[in-house]
Amino acid sequence: MITSVNRDDLADGGAAHWAATVRAVRRHAPRCRVEVLIPDFQGNTASLETVIAAGPDILNHNTETVPRLYKVARHGGRYERTLGLFRHARAVAPSAADGSPGSSWASARRGTSSWPRCATCARSTSRS
Repeated sequence: MITSVNRDDLADGGAAHWAATVRAVRRHAPRCRVEVLIPDFQGNTASLETVIAAGPDILNHNTETVPRLYKVARHGGRYERTLGLFRHARAVAPSAADGSPGSSWASARRGTSSWPRCATCARSTSRS
């Protein structure tokens, strides 16, 4: 798992660093599965797409709490922005939008698992 502090001081929120790190892990350990625990990039979809394009196996983001408490629990965070991040990630990789309860956001790029659905974003978390 790759994680970091928020890099709101950078125009892309650190997305270029995230992508470079994923690619470096792939070069040095090609069989290693890569999970990234990313910030919300303050809603910058281009930054999110930069990370997705690098091809992590699992794209993850913490949703700290319920909407009513979100601003208290995460200064600067916005619940709707977090949901927008998930929605945009699904839109960028629509072939990976099959639900898988209990899993993190996983890329179908390697064919190992699928992206989960949440009740708010995709209306279902259970398999048919």
